Amino acid sequence: MSKDPHGTVKRLTDALEAAATGVEKHMRLRAVHQELMVLRPEEFPGEYARELFESILEYSGTYEPSRPTAISHPDIDQCFKQLWELYWLMSSNDQYA
Repeated sequence: MSKDPHGTVKRLTDALEAAATGVEKHMRLRAVHQELMVLRPEEFPGEYARELFESILEYSGTYEPSRPTAISHPDIDQCFKQLWELYWLMSSNDQYA
C-alpha cells in the first residue's frame, strides 16, 4: 500500500511547479488552488500542516478571473511561501516519505 494514498505530496509537488511557472502570478495562484482543492485537512498529520493547508486553500480560492488584480502580489507571495513550507513539512514526514 502506498504511504501517500491520497497523493498529498504529489499534489503539493505539482502545486509548487504551478507556482513556479512563468505565467502571471494570479494564474499561478489559481493553478495552485485547482491542484490542492481535492485534498482534505485530515490528510495532513500535524496541526500546523493542516493550518497551512487551510490558509493556502482559502487564500488561493479568492482569485476571481473577472477581477485578477483584486488580490495583491505580496499576499500571493505569502501564499506561495506557505505552500513551500507545507511541501517541506510533508515531504520530510516519515508517514509520507
